[in-house]
Amino acid sequence: KSISKINIPASALVLSQNEMDIDLINNNYHKTYRLASSLHSKGNTTTKYGEWKQYNNLPLTPSPRRRHTAIWTGSSMIIYGGISPSSSVLDDGGMFNNNTNTWSTMASAGSPGPRVHHTAIWTGSKMIIWGGAIAFSSFSIPAAEVLNTGAVYDPLTNVWTPMSLTNAPSARLNHTAVWTGTEMIIWGGQSGNRIGLNTGAKYNPTTNTWTPITLTNAAIKRSNHTAVWTGTEMIVWGGYENISVAPISILNDGKKYNPASNTWTSIATNDKLDIRYDHGAVWTGSKMMIWGGTSDYDGIKAYFGGSYDPSTNTWADVAMENAPFGIEYNRLYLIGGEMVFIGEHYISANKNPIKKYNFASNTWVNCNDKNSYKGTVRGNGVWTGNELILWGGSDFTFSHITGVSKYNPNVEGHGYNKRENLFAYKKQP
Repeated sequence: KSISKINIPASALVLSQNEMDIDLINNNYHKTYRLASSLHSKGNTTTKYGEWKQYNNLPLTPSPRRRHTAIWTGSSMIIYGGISPSSSVLDDGGMFNNNTNTWSTMASAGSPGPRVHHTAIWTGSKMIIWGGAIAFSSFSIPAAEVLNTGAVYDPLTNVWTPMSLTNAPSARLNHTAVWTGTEMIIWGGQSGNRIGLNTGAKYNPTTNTWTPITLTNAAIKRSNHTAVWTGTEMIVWGGYENISVAPISILNDGKKYNPASNTWTSIATNDKLDIRYDHGAVWTGSKMMIWGGTSDYDGIKAYFGGSYDPSTNTWADVAMENAPFGIEYNRLYLIGGEMVFIGEHYISANKNPIKKYNFASNTWVNCNDKNSYKGTVRGNGVWTGNELILWGGSDFTFSHITGVSKYNPNVEGHGYNKRENLFAYKKQP
């Protein structure tokens, strides 16, 4: 029986066993939290739930942190910056060698200094750190503490090289960065006032030069959005235009930017997708996948996701059965023909499960719970081609994680636990 045919007070909570109860959602109910959880052993099956391995108390492990960046070099994960457990902004990093399971330190001379809310990309031989802020706040940050500087790090020589400031973008944080194969594209973000920017530039590390991006037909101002590189174009989507002063503007649109022609092109809209920011996005090789995020300044989570195909300029639905909670600050990692979702804790000890999505079958499964990664609050990681390496962040008690977690997605049915829950829904005004 549909919920629309039942007389329920507007203020009542409705409980459902479904994480994505379509009937409730279609009748303007939003999931607010998970009420209960129990574990049931699944046993070994042919489904590949994966396997976790932990590496703790390693020498030269970087100091605890969250909100850091992480890139993959082909043999090592490099992390940089972020904030300490006391929310001090950090000016160092470390390199984790995946073959030897060892950490090594990075040179401090010439480093870009303390920063958070910055970006990091890998060029194929060097890491580029740019932007961010020297102060941390969940709200506004003084403009004087926001950066438009950066540096290029060579892990083979352990040397930092400063980046030119000529024609560099204005100071910003929560922007996006993509690597085209020859250039880094910086776009959007905000200057500390939680009002989005619609400017950016292309950086060539070979010539150490910046080239501004055209504003003609550019995507509207936005911050906390996503950007993916398709091989020929950058697609930006979502984010917020303004959450500082009324009227608040949160977005569910995007555009494509072609750096070769320096032109912007509109993309189709998808009215099924909630407005959102702090969501996740990955490029599958042919499509952009969107999931999670926040759709309201008061923290209402964005449900549903979508798949955008630029070759046809069309959107497709992503399965909701066994899908993860709508949740902000999630991270999506492309692992071949699948995508791993890692979300922040949802409420109390009921942490958001780590889930895996298969593009071909349009299905979600819970990843193996046994020995799983616990740093789901603002940790970070990389995909090596065979394993997902995760480090840092904290658990739901804000106990920081300093061990390395490795996830192999191609192991069948080891210790999988099925979670059965009740979910509380509340009707939105």
